[in-house]
Amino acid sequence: VWGNPFHNRNAKLFWLDEEYRGWLLPPESELWKTMGPLEYFRGHDFLEIVERIWTGLAGAGGLLVDTLGTGPQDWHGLIGLGLLGLSGLGVWTAWREGRRAELLALLLPSGVLFAALVWGYRSGMNGTRLFIGPALVLALYAAVGARELVIRLWDPSAPPPRHAWLAPGLVSILALGALWPVRAGLSRDPRGFWSIPAHWGPVAEWLVENVDERGYLLSAKSYFTTWHAGREMRHMAPFDWTDEELLREAQRRKVKVIVVDASDEEFSSHPRRFGAFDAHGPSSFLGWPRCFNDSLRPSQLLVYCRPGPKDSKL
Repeated sequence: VWGNPFHNRNAKLFWLDEEYRGWLLPPESELWKTMGPLEYFRGHDFLEIVERIWTGLAGAGGLLVDTLGTGPQDWHGLIGLGLLGLSGLGVWTAWREGRRAELLALLLPSGVLFAALVWGYRSGMNGTRLFIGPALVLALYAAVGARELVIRLWDPSAPPPRHAWLAPGLVSILALGALWPVRAGLSRDPRGFWSIPAHWGPVAEWLVENVDERGYLLSAKSYFTTWHAGREMRHMAPFDWTDEELLREAQRRKVKVIVVDASDEEFSSHPRRFGAFDAHGPSSFLGWPRCFNDSLRPSQLLVYCRPGPKDSKL
């Protein structure tokens, strides 16, 4: 998807302080060309670097625990913390038993990946999917830790009980038990969990028919797309930018259409951007009049066109 797995856009974004700044830097900009470790450390002092690492440790640590968790979302933190504690006991047990080559082979790559995710947390590299590798390694040692816990509760000075390895099985059974409240989802076709809302269709068709190859601007937090209508034309931009930044981005992209998604959490945060409201929503956005909307009342998707003479295509 991203081309070269080591030298691509993410290698640049890795050094940003805020995710949204990646949208402000066109690939041809000088700052984009020079962005990297040398440029970063020249422009930040020691306290700023420590603050970034601290923020990353808190955020990435929480995501790692969440990835370890299972079952209903509300249980993830508790279950994840329990498994993390067992994995710590498992790592200590493996070290005490002399399995240090194994620990090095498994924990070193996971530790390097986790350190990279800690650093990249501020720049937007913070999805739970990124923590699956370290979480799997910790889950293996959680099983070792569960066995060690049973032995210690039994009698540390006595030989291990014959059925000590039943403990990891018990941990697995408890994990599967946590899935019981969401068991209905396991019997459904996963493709049925996602569908295109009916009110998206007319908006997508209107955009494909009326917007040229320059496309349209859309909030970076919106799920709306026109790919199912035959052509993907969106340019993502965070709507928590200032008005000037949004208009500058529209000018840079040379787009004549902005699509506002009312389900975006930023929608209600900037009331001064909107004109008078009617049954469907704001009649204008940043001075651009509304030229289309979906059929909902109020609408979720509102299309605004640049003021001025209209071409055959916007």
